[in-house]
Amino acid sequence: RLFNQCISSYMLLLIFFSKFYRLLHLQNNQAFNFNVGEEFSHVYFSFIILTSVGLGDELPLSLPAKAGTVIESIAGQIYVVFFVSIMLGKYPGRKKS
Repeated sequence: RLFNQCISSYMLLLIFFSKFYRLLHLQNNQAFNFNVGEEFSHVYFSFIILTSVGLGDELPLSLPAKAGTVIESIAGQIYVVFFVSIMLGKYPGRKKS
């Protein structure tokens, strides 16, 4: 159950940032180097940043987009660290006798 909750909240973080990027892009169509009409590109961009795969074909160009990218990448790393520590604390290893 804990594992499912952690994965669900990670996906919510991904969806939140993809909607944030979409709103930024609707306000400034030069915020990213891809077309504003491609909504999946915002989800893809958010997934790439959150999982720390790295930037490649899609880049933030405006200052707010770059700031959101930095915040999301830091949040993704912190989330993974807490997730792993919670899971390791929940299931301790066996003691040798």
